[in-house]
Amino acid sequence: MYNTVNQQLIRSGDKTFHIKKDRGGGLTVDFLLQYICLKDIKLYKKLSGKSIRKIISSLKKEIGEEDSNSLNANFNFLKNLELAIQNIFNTNQGIVHSNEEKRLLISNFFKMKDVNELDKKITEVTKSNNILFEKYVNSNNRIN
Repeated sequence: MYNTVNQQLIRSGDKTFHIKKDRGGGLTVDFLLQYICLKDIKLYKKLSGKSIRKIISSLKKEIGEEDSNSLNANFNFLKNLELAIQNIFNTNQGIVHSNEEKRLLISNFFKMKDVNELDKKITEVTKSNNILFEKYVNSNNRIN
């Protein structure tokens, strides 16, 4: 299901990054959390209706403290990035456009030295989320 949705969202190779829809973004985190929670009915009932932050912090037993902390930090960055974009550009979208001037405004908001640092951070977070997704959903390390 994840791969089907992800294939429909793939765009051209420009630097535009959609925080929720692009691979390693919010969609990846959502699918990972749903997969983990739906594997255990007791866990699902316990976490049903909770916020994503609460769910992530409650999964330390299932995925370990290091992966839980990493996922939490990644989610927080993506959420803060989305909120920054919404405030800077007065929009309800969470898209980091390829426009260098807009990217520079976002970089400055986060007190980053330049656009390259923003790009590096986005790449780091999405790569980490993809690794966690592969580790728990698409590998032999699946949670039983």
